Amino acid sequence: MIRTLLLSVALPAFVALVALLTGWRPWRRDGTLARGAWSGAVAFGGAFLVAFVAEVGTLEFPPAERWQWIAPLVALAVAVGLALALLVEALPERAAPWLRLVAAIVLGVGAGWMLNLPRLDGVGARVGLGAAIAVAVVVLDLVATRHQGVLIPLVMAACLTAVSVIVLQSNNMIATIAGACGAATGSATLVALLRRDVSLAAGAAPVLATILVAVAACGYAYDYADIPLATFALPTAALLACLACDARPFAPLRGLTGAMLRLVLVTLICGGAVVWALAIASGGDGPSDYGY
Repeated sequence: MIRTLLLSVALPAFVALVALLTGWRPWRRDGTLARGAWSGAVAFGGAFLVAFVAEVGTLEFPPAERWQWIAPLVALAVAVGLALALLVEALPERAAPWLRLVAAIVLGVGAGWMLNLPRLDGVGARVGLGAAIAVAVVVLDLVATRHQGVLIPLVMAACLTAVSVIVLQSNNMIATIAGACGAATGSATLVALLRRDVSLAAGAAPVLATILVAVAACGYAYDYADIPLATFALPTAALLACLACDARPFAPLRGLTGAMLRLVLVTLICGGAVVWALAIASGGDGPSDYGY
């Protein structure tokens, strides 16, 4: 238990904290604050890969198990996130939506090709999984572009924690990796408290969206507790609810009121998913280390 907490949770969170501090440098007050969007890709990709190695014991290619293709997919998301962060800063603002769309398409196609999971190995299911990741990338990047500071780290903490608890009902290993990524968003929250303009757009958004959807898909693929697919999908759907709050009649709600509305809505959706999963799994035999 102690080893898991240290290597699979605390160490990934520390890696994320170091990367985010290096990128954003919140201690600088001389008017030359760094733009550290790129560090989000390194922080969350690094946290995921550290947790993955801590749980699996190795990082090999090609992966030994079908679900372990999630690691190369996250590595691709890191590369896409880095490219997106650098290009968004270098190119005119009007190019950002197109860059976001290209990033989403690349990751959607990559996910459909790499993730050949049980229960999700048909052509339609793989196309749907790729589409879900593409949509999640666009939605999260849009929301993160519009809202800086602690809101988005807290939203992603709720989503990733919910996925971790849901997956835990049948698979300890994948759940721990998701939990480690949730802990990494705690590091982002800390940095955002030190510097209010910290943003998870561009660099972090493709990585976090990919992890959120892919981990949920892996959990569903190896679930034996008969938890519905909709339950695994609800934390990702919470991002859509967060985006919907930018439309009328909620758009005028700004500042703390708007942030609390979004956070409460996301928490209710994620909490409902967790309660649903626990209610279904309560009659099961408990989680396994592998789920396959």
